Amino acid sequence: FVYEDADNDGFFDAGEAPIAGVTILLSGTRSSDGSPVSFVGATSGAGLWQFVGIPAGTYTVTEIQPFGYLDGRETPGAGAGGAVVGNDVFGGLDVAGMGGLNYNFGELRPASLSGYVYFDVDNDGEAGFGEPVIPGVVIVLSGTAWDGAPALLTATTLANGNYAFGGLAPGAYTLTEQQPAGWL
Repeated sequence: FVYEDADNDGFFDAGEAPIAGVTILLSGTRSSDGSPVSFVGATSGAGLWQFVGIPAGTYTVTEIQPFGYLDGRETPGAGAGGAVVGNDVFGGLDVAGMGGLNYNFGELRPASLSGYVYFDVDNDGEAGFGEPVIPGVVIVLSGTAWDGAPALLTATTLANGNYAFGGLAPGAYTLTEQQPAGWL
């Protein structure tokens, strides 16, 4: 299956959404004579992908990353020996007889963090009516994504005081304001 792994645990849990129309490629060699085998498929409305009737052989299954999602966890299934898991790929699948089941590709919805910088005239910690925004302030996002990848991004507040960081993988992040000149 290809699915939205909402809790990022690598398992297609009840309530997680399947992703339809994802391209899946199968390539490899037939055991009987070593000839190449190649198929292209797509996931069903239930997120299911399958290749039926392939000859015994050793194969690689590759998912084309679906638009609008970030790469999540690949979870090897059972039945096809020798699976090597990579980014959007299961390689070295030794398929004979029944083949393999439940080789799943989990995907993640990108997250975002946003806010604004303003002049807190009454110093109450809340943006009140008529309190002006401050454009041109640098905001730094730092932290670590779920897969251990470090993050270090900057944004500058716009004329309306807003800033935003989009396309973030799930993770733990810190936002730091670079103190604007002339402000406390």
